[in-house]
Amino acid sequence: MAKSTNTNSPSQDQLDAVLEETLPNTLLKIKAEQEVAGIKTLCDRIYYVHQLAKEKVSAEEILILSTSKESLASIDLQLGAKCSNIQKIKKVTFTELITESLSQHFKNWTILKEEKIKEIINILGDKVEIPYSKLKGSIQQLSAVTVKSLKHMNEHEIMVRYGLERETALQVKKIVDNVFYVPYSQVIEESTKIPLFFTDLSKYKVICVANFQNLREEEAKFLTKLGVGRHITILSNDSTKAKPRLFEKNWKLMSTVYKEGSFKEVHVNGNYTAEDLASHENHSEKDTSLIDQILKNKVSSSNVEELVEVMLKVLSNKRANLPFLQMISLIPGFDNVFLGKFCKLISSEKSCVFDFLIKYQDSLSNKTKAKILPILKYLNKIENKLDKSNANSIMIHMLNLCRAVGVDTQATEEMKKQFVELHIWLKFLQNNEELRISDDLIECYISNGTFKSKPVNSQFSQFKEGKPIEATMDFKFPVSITMKKLLGSRDGKSAGLKIEDTPLRRSNSGRYKSRPCSWHAGAIVNAAKKLK
Repeated sequence: MAKSTNTNSPSQDQLDAVLEETLPNTLLKIKAEQEVAGIKTLCDRIYYVHQLAKEKVSAEEILILSTSKESLASIDLQLGAKCSNIQKIKKVTFTELITESLSQHFKNWTILKEEKIKEIINILGDKVEIPYSKLKGSIQQLSAVTVKSLKHMNEHEIMVRYGLERETALQVKKIVDNVFYVPYSQVIEESTKIPLFFTDLSKYKVICVANFQNLREEEAKFLTKLGVGRHITILSNDSTKAKPRLFEKNWKLMSTVYKEGSFKEVHVNGNYTAEDLASHENHSEKDTSLIDQILKNKVSSSNVEELVEVMLKVLSNKRANLPFLQMISLIPGFDNVFLGKFCKLISSEKSCVFDFLIKYQDSLSNKTKAKILPILKYLNKIENKLDKSNANSIMIHMLNLCRAVGVDTQATEEMKKQFVELHIWLKFLQNNEELRISDDLIECYISNGTFKSKPVNSQFSQFKEGKPIEATMDFKFPVSITMKKLLGSRDGKSAGLKIEDTPLRRSNSGRYKSRPCSWHAGAIVNAAKKLK
């Protein structure tokens, strides 16, 4: 079929993709040059089938499959603004669907990737004391046996089949009865042999598959069996085919299963369906603007001034998008490419980044979740505990937040020194009411810019500019700080007071109390650990 021309209105192919009937035993393939365009078209189709078609399909009769949780999260976002019954539409990965269905029949079925078999061999070897060579052969043979047949084997049959002693055979039988380890590819193959497996999925009339280009051969075969008596719509992003030969093989398999005239292929370009075209362009501008802001204001963990400002802004308002994303950019492994994709993902969500992550945390990959969840949990935890008028409280929570992000605040002596200076500045503001614009020390610090010489805004002019602190401090990390001179005020006059540096301690009331004694830089970190 000819490719669509690039116009401002929906092409005929796009309309065909959205309005195609969902007859049983039919297949529709949507080819997309852009991932966003493909997902939008797929979601428009789901919306049409569910809400507008003559023969509507209920949400409980639609199944959305994908090879990744990220693409499911994108689909969830796009559908969220369209379908009120979005939560009723089943959205799972292939692995989750197969595991969920098998668990209804077998309690102890564990999916195992091929490369993990050697690891399991070693674990079992320690338990049953079987020679490695024999155990390796046994595992390979066991992996080719269904659970049903294995459960019917007694120790004598195991002895004969695997050439083991009776005592060893009993041990193997006991272990295998508890958990049955098989590779993922074989789980798919074996699951299709279970009579009731597809019966459990019979309620679905329409099946939508995203990321078809990343399907394994076993998953494609599974899909052909699952599609019997149902309509299937598959979405393929041709520009990101990971394995072209496998993709062509899978598509050939799918197209040969369906009779001529029962499958259709539609090409979708960068234009979207009617009502979403304008909104998508607005979102694209918003995405570009946000990612540009992040790249222009990139924060380095080695620049304490920038780091402190970002962390304080997040503590002050975790729902401000730019500081929150700047903080995320500090996480090791989150490069510009990741941030760009992330900004596109949140573009269609009206809520802030923090709320977005809370809402869709289960859709994040395990790797991303492991890095972001500790930050979300900590910010939620301290929501009512952070005392912005108390320097100790601010320092404790900021250092804990740095640790959650993965920033080492004690990486160098210079960095430790600057964090100590920050704490002294906050204490100085706390103890000098005439120099503050409010009781919010974070607001005072950010507004004036303690590391800067002038206020950034004239409205904060009452925070007067004057000569810097005149004091000599001897730093003996991690022992103590000795103040050798009185501090001058910001207006140049003598303050006539001495700041007492105190360790961090909590009273029964939850407030921080002073305890005059020698204070050292490690006290903040140690106190922070106790609070977690």
